[in-house]
Amino acid sequence: MRWVRTRRVPIIVSAVFCSLATGFFPLWTTLTAPRSRGGWQIQGDLWATQLAARALVHGDFAGIYTPSTALVSFPGITVPLAPAIWLSEALHWPIQNPSHATVTFPTGWLWIEIVSVAVSLVAVFAADALSTTLGVTPRKRFVTVGLVAVALWNVVVWWGHPEDALAIGFVMFATNNVFEQRWERAGWFAGLAVAMQPVSLLALPVLAAQLPNSYRRSSLLRCCVPSVVVLAGPLITSWSKTVRVLVNQPNYPTVDHTTWLTALAPALGHHSVAAGPLRLVAVVAVAAGGWLLARRYNANATLLVWMVAISFSVRVLAEPVMVAYYVWPVLAFSLVAAGKTSWIRLVLVGALSTGATVFGDAAWKGNLSWWALETALTLSALALAWPVRNEVVGLEKTTSKEGALL
Repeated sequence: MRWVRTRRVPIIVSAVFCSLATGFFPLWTTLTAPRSRGGWQIQGDLWATQLAARALVHGDFAGIYTPSTALVSFPGITVPLAPAIWLSEALHWPIQNPSHATVTFPTGWLWIEIVSVAVSLVAVFAADALSTTLGVTPRKRFVTVGLVAVALWNVVVWWGHPEDALAIGFVMFATNNVFEQRWERAGWFAGLAVAMQPVSLLALPVLAAQLPNSYRRSSLLRCCVPSVVVLAGPLITSWSKTVRVLVNQPNYPTVDHTTWLTALAPALGHHSVAAGPLRLVAVVAVAAGGWLLARRYNANATLLVWMVAISFSVRVLAEPVMVAYYVWPVLAFSLVAAGKTSWIRLVLVGALSTGATVFGDAAWKGNLSWWALETALTLSALALAWPVRNEVVGLEKTTSKEGALL
């Protein structure tokens, strides 16, 4: 009961989120297209991901990375989705192939979407835990966590990417454990984040720089374990195909939005480009810059959260092909950091975050103008989340060789 009292904010927000999502899936098509026969809203990306989870359930590790699954990140999300696949098959509830994004009798989809939404709520609880550690007041925590859930809707319910929600939730838990000096647990949470979505690597140098020298190696080893476990099967059974997909990470500028770097991405054929090389360059650049900055300055908790948000903002600037939910990590950490500022700034950051979330899916002519406006909204939210003056007490040269937090 004590846990329920202390976590009533994320519990309430999660209940509202689940209720709205439960109504959205069966009703959205009927409400937006009254003349249609209706159906169950199916996210195309989640459909492809469940095919990878199905391959895991049947021990077909070589089938995890195929054109039908369209999986280009690490396959950690197949683990929580596997029980939903197993249950639907055990009950003989078929998962129908979606036609025009909807199906009429989605019996098997019930379990998949329940699991997808449920595991994504990790991000809601992580945002509340991190806000609590920062000392955010209960009222501001409620607003902050609620705004995080609004940004989460685009990621999970609209696009069907629970792995991105889980990854950022685990990064937040890792950050929280760094604040509490629980170095081993921080390593495990960081490892789970990377196994779900490698974009989490952007935040790790900033966090790793805060670890004492005596714990850094063991924590980094723990960070590698989950990714090694989930990648072992595909690499052993289909080495060349798995490596090729992970290195190239195909994306489709004719389907999603081009950016100023699209022309630099190597063409792969079939109207796709390789996003992996530019992402690797971004990770290396952020790793070097984040490590040097975090080692030079001994950041306090609020400033460190903001620095993690900056690390994730590089993805918005360096992606050759942009999708609306890519801004989610920046918005989530910016909102948590804004919770320690004034009410006015929190409301403004929330408005910009919600604006970026809604505009990301709006019909807009012109890819570059869409990317410019989406980037402007996201970076404006990040800028307004800059810690207030009395919170920036950590901008002092680090004198301790252990690099512990103030």
